[in-house]
Amino acid sequence: MERLLLRLSELEEKASALRVRRDALNVKAAKWAEKRDGLNTKARDLWAEAEKQRLERDELNRQVRDLKGKRLKLENQIAEKRTRMDGLAERLRVLRQKLVVDPKLAEERVRELDWRLQTSVMSLAEEKRVVEEIKSLKRELMPWNEIQKLLEETVKLESEAAALKDQAKESYERMVPLVEESGVCHLKMVETLAEAQRVQASADEAYGEFLRVKTEADAAHGDYVLVKSDMEVLSKEVARLEKESQEEKGRRASQRLEEEAVEKLRKGEKITLEELRVLVRKGLV
Repeated sequence: MERLLLRLSELEEKASALRVRRDALNVKAAKWAEKRDGLNTKARDLWAEAEKQRLERDELNRQVRDLKGKRLKLENQIAEKRTRMDGLAERLRVLRQKLVVDPKLAEERVRELDWRLQTSVMSLAEEKRVVEEIKSLKRELMPWNEIQKLLEETVKLESEAAALKDQAKESYERMVPLVEESGVCHLKMVETLAEAQRVQASADEAYGEFLRVKTEADAAHGDYVLVKSDMEVLSKEVARLEKESQEEKGRRASQRLEEEAVEKLRKGEKITLEELRVLVRKGLV
């Protein structure tokens, strides 16, 4: 019996120690879980911020691509007009070589002859000669008239090319700050991603610690349950033995009471009510 009580006391101390250890580990695990949750929340915020920065960067890059495309289209149009101007310049060179008269002098001579035809009285032969001279001068001026048309077309193309060049310059000037802003946004995104990865790694580390401590707490709880189970078995055995001991003590006390009552009855001594009852149960009176 004493051995059982000693063992039960030892188990009680062990259970108490395991309970204290389990509770301490659960508190520690809860702290790690709280830290993990906080880090996960921070990591999620950082991932969201990085995604926002990525979308902002991509939008800036889209605007840059649009401006580059517009600028390239404008430069192609400028190149096309320059090609056309080069062709006109070649045609002008050829036409100028065909000029055999001074255009100003020839035009002045045509106006003079037209005036004579309209205001002077001349013979048929003279009139015919003047008309033929006018026709000849106009034929000689044909290259010059073509030159004038080509010059007007060249001026128009130069004006259009200059306008396109201004538009291309404007696109470039709008694109430059967007490129710089996109670069800054990209760097911010990279930094945010790095921070998010660092925080996520810390969260994963905290989760690992949580699992480790929780495993220890669960193991301590398992040991505690086993010890409590052993204590329950021992307690039942102690209770059984104590009951048997009490019953044995009762039997011995009853036997002593019976023996004392019989001895008093034999001697004729006064007996108590309890002793009388014992004698009656035994059929001695």
